[in-house]
Amino acid sequence: MKILPVLMCFPLFLFAVEPVPVAPENVLFLAHYDQSTEPAVGNTEKSRCPAQITRDDAGFPFKNGGRQEALDLNGRDKFHLLPAEGNYDPRTGTIQMWIQPRWPAGADQRVFFQVVPTAEKWSSFNWEYFHLRKRAGAELFACDGRTKKEIPVARERSDGWIQLAVTWDAGKGVRRFYVNGKPAEEGKPGSRDSFMPEQIMIGGPKGWLAQSLADEVRILNIALTPEQILQDFQANMEGKPFPSPPAAASVLRTYAPEEVQPESAVFSVETDAAESALARPLSEDFQVDGDLDKAVWKNAEAVTDFRTIRGAELKSRTEIRFLYSRTALYIGAVCFQEMSGLVARFDQDEQPLWEDDDLEFFLDIPGRGRGFYQLAVNPLGCLTDFKDGKKNFQLRGREIAARRLSDRWELELKIPFSAFEMARPFPGDYIGFRICRAVHDPSESGAFPKLNEPGNNRRTRIGKLIFGSASESASALRIRTEKNTFLPGVNTCEAVLENPGEKDFAGQLTVQAQNRAGEWSRITQVPLMVGAGEKVKVTLKIPVSDCGIGRIALVASDPSGEAGQALLTPGFVYAAPGAEKMTGEVIRLKQSMAFMEDADHPVYRAAFVSMDRILEKLSGFRTKLEGALKNGTTVPAEECRETASHIAGFQSYVNRNRFLVWQTSPWENGSPDVLPPSSLNTASPLRLAFQQAGNEREAVCLVISGLLCGNAMDLRVAPRSITKNGTYIYQDNFEVFTEEFRTSSGETVSGPLVRSSGNYIRVAPGKAVRVWIVFNSRGVPPGEYETEIQIKPAYDRSVVPQSISVSLKVWNFALPETHEWPLQSFFWGPDTFVYDEAEALRLFHDYHMTHGWTEGWHYRGGFGANRRLNRLPKGESFREELVKTANQKFFDTAKELKMKFVFGWCLPSDIRWYELMAERMEKMGFTPREYVFKALIRDEFVKKHIPAEAAIRQQVADLKKDWWFQAVYLSTPPPTGATMDDIEEAKLPEFFKFWTVISSLILDPKRGPDVFRRLKSKGCEVWSYRCSLFMDRQSVLDYYRFHPWKCFLLGLDGVAWWDAMEPHGPDYFDHEDGYDDGITLCGTDRKPVPTKMLQAVREGLEDVAYMDRLQKELKRVGSQGKSFPEYEKLLADREGILERSNQAEVDDWRLKAGQAINRLTRE
Repeated sequence: MKILPVLMCFPLFLFAVEPVPVAPENVLFLAHYDQSTEPAVGNTEKSRCPAQITRDDAGFPFKNGGRQEALDLNGRDKFHLLPAEGNYDPRTGTIQMWIQPRWPAGADQRVFFQVVPTAEKWSSFNWEYFHLRKRAGAELFACDGRTKKEIPVARERSDGWIQLAVTWDAGKGVRRFYVNGKPAEEGKPGSRDSFMPEQIMIGGPKGWLAQSLADEVRILNIALTPEQILQDFQANMEGKPFPSPPAAASVLRTYAPEEVQPESAVFSVETDAAESALARPLSEDFQVDGDLDKAVWKNAEAVTDFRTIRGAELKSRTEIRFLYSRTALYIGAVCFQEMSGLVARFDQDEQPLWEDDDLEFFLDIPGRGRGFYQLAVNPLGCLTDFKDGKKNFQLRGREIAARRLSDRWELELKIPFSAFEMARPFPGDYIGFRICRAVHDPSESGAFPKLNEPGNNRRTRIGKLIFGSASESASALRIRTEKNTFLPGVNTCEAVLENPGEKDFAGQLTVQAQNRAGEWSRITQVPLMVGAGEKVKVTLKIPVSDCGIGRIALVASDPSGEAGQALLTPGFVYAAPGAEKMTGEVIRLKQSMAFMEDADHPVYRAAFVSMDRILEKLSGFRTKLEGALKNGTTVPAEECRETASHIAGFQSYVNRNRFLVWQTSPWENGSPDVLPPSSLNTASPLRLAFQQAGNEREAVCLVISGLLCGNAMDLRVAPRSITKNGTYIYQDNFEVFTEEFRTSSGETVSGPLVRSSGNYIRVAPGKAVRVWIVFNSRGVPPGEYETEIQIKPAYDRSVVPQSISVSLKVWNFALPETHEWPLQSFFWGPDTFVYDEAEALRLFHDYHMTHGWTEGWHYRGGFGANRRLNRLPKGESFREELVKTANQKFFDTAKELKMKFVFGWCLPSDIRWYELMAERMEKMGFTPREYVFKALIRDEFVKKHIPAEAAIRQQVADLKKDWWFQAVYLSTPPPTGATMDDIEEAKLPEFFKFWTVISSLILDPKRGPDVFRRLKSKGCEVWSYRCSLFMDRQSVLDYYRFHPWKCFLLGLDGVAWWDAMEPHGPDYFDHEDGYDDGITLCGTDRKPVPTKMLQAVREGLEDVAYMDRLQKELKRVGSQGKSFPEYEKLLADREGILERSNQAEVDDWRLKAGQAINRLTRE
């Protein structure tokens, strides 16, 4: 009896523990946070998630069911805000979540979960409502503001992961808090907790950040028992995540069978003209000599109805005839014209024969050599040939002969079918054709079939060249079959062979099959003897193991050649590529996607369900076909039809899902492993919409991810140009960037926006590429436009392109030119843009930045990046020739673009240098305010730096020039830092007229106004600047886009950023392993590569231009006595938008502001 308790404990250790089974209707919210912030279950309407997914297996180490990633709640405003409706039930429920603490010892409150009673309180810590947190200054947990019990932060795992769980039942008045599966506290829900909140938040806002990773968050509408909480904890510990509820069949968008229509002809192409011509069969080949009077041409019908584009009959009569043998196509041409005016200058092949009188034959060939062939011939028998418009093609084995007579020229052309890689045609087959004729004197041209517009070599107006049958009397044998169709399996064919001749026939009957590529193969051959005037009945067993066979020919032949034939066509419908090839393709697809098989995502699950389903269907068909071949029977046509419909449906599904495309925010970091939206429907077309002013860039971001693409696939993103009412918008107005992923200090981030010629991208299964499409409306007239962007295969033409509809609306106003922008701006920093400063200047001008930057060392010792190689001789502070001539391209570009610029670091303390440079600038027409010297005081100076270069400053001041110098003021507190009293005492504002002040000081509502007032009173420009070594870690919205907002609202003169990416450079895009550019990177062509951060700055500057224009328009219409309160409110809302820091709200404000200005400009 004493052993029993021990035995009862064994299941905890000997047998695997599974998560507690929970009915799907009880799971309100479940987020695995693998690859995507989108939950597996939950209401995401109007949700917000500034937090990003981690990289490199940083999540809880689950052993199956997904990648080891998590939600990164480190940093200010990193959270997942969700509607409470559908995700949370205040009456009864359970919350389970894993966290991995990343906070330092003694950290302040750390909030992991909270309910948000009303939407406006999302940015606060609602401590009086239910929440999960770490207490301030202590390693203790709490689940509401009234918790007094000390609940230690228990780090039981070596990797630091902790599971928190809470259950509640308001009806029973019980709430229980668990840490790592163990009860930690029991109490009653608060009175406020019985009401339904508007939102819930995973993580905390602002200073109440979680400073943790979060993973495997689940919310139920039932209260689990303590035993169930422990069981779930143990199952998670064994690496088993919570199972996602099975998706309903309607949610998994698998393939649907499609009806397949029987083929009317196997050996054919698509034609768009009703006209046709007939090629008569030949019993044997003949030698071409240019003589169309030979008897062989007598029974060939002539094509004569050549007409001009306007429909008039060609005055120069033309007769074209066609014949064909088993091996070749013959063309005979008779061209009447006034021979005294004959133009025939080229006597060699592969010349521009269309400059002579000529004929051009256009042949659209099916089969393995499929293509559009152009053959130009002149009266001298010369030939120039093209395939699909390409001249590097030779029509091998062709024979041509021509002759010129008194009233005409004639031509014979023999083309082996092998030259087209074309199988032998049979009666009823056809190819596409068109014939064009040109006569130069008198000038006329026409075609059959008639062209409707100029352009001979376009694949349009194609008729049928039909291969005819011989008359019955011309055949030695007549072959008739009881049935003229066949099925997969073993077909019994009763053939009656009649010999109407006077001689006995002794030969063989060959059965051969032609596949859908036009290739023939022998099935069987039997000896054949048919006496004169007799009939012989032959029973044939014809095995068909390949559904790709398009027809079967029964051919009687003797030593003299073919004597008769009959054709059998499929008695079943077929869908390419056929059952056998489809099976191989699906197996290869599954192998390329094997690592995705466990991914818990409806789009991926649908793909695997579809592949398993089609393989099961194809396996069943193969079993039936093998049985039929073994038993001497056939597979019923209905079974073939059903299988073909599955193949066709699956093939359509593959075509829609070779790669996935969805739209996302340009401003998120993204991930190369991001999952598609669970609701993604590839059958529903994607549409992009741009609404913007003139001279503005608007960006959308597409994620393109491989799925059923094999190991990899190369694609092109191809916008179409627009023509509307005389307006032509180039496709280059759409700027296509690939947003590359890279490693920055061990973290995967996105930032570089790379443009490549042709807009090529490569996708692989489960791997995503972020593509920015930026529409530049500069020079585009106001109006509404429609176009499309095609995502099409780079090489594999079997892949169906995806077309994305694009609507464009350019409003009735344009943003100002860069030099007239309402807020000035520039970047500066270590080694910034030194490789091609002129190109950087153009880039910044395009992005509305008023000032450029040029490295000071260029004009002292040489190229800035090679400073060590360009040391100055002892006693010299600069080389005079460099001051006078260096970097002329930069200054020419600045003059062209009307841009101002700053001479950067390393300028000398030598007054002669400034005199020489000012002289150079004045000769080019620059005024002193258009160029600025960053010199004669240290960047971010402190008090001790002020006197260091006072003497040279005084020398400059004594010259009484209007030169502008920049000072950079950091908010270092005294006694180290300089106060405004120190600055004024040293009379720095009298010398430095361009002040960039650290944003934390100038934007401070308490200290900033005093600094601003005192500098402005001295006639200075006052700018705000921001500075960070880790630019790609900063908030795209707050750090970049909102900086211009704040400066504009305060009335500052400009906005700037100190520019560096990180102290050690990223893993690539680096400069000789030194410091790297921050707001741009250096491309392989030494030109600047823009980043997402620069795009955000551009957006912020455009926002400011909208504000400025809206203010002016409201003032203008206000002077007319008109009032628009709803537009006034847009301006009044700006402070609130800054406080709420919501990307969607900012984008909505921008759209409404543009619509408002567009409306006001019409007043």
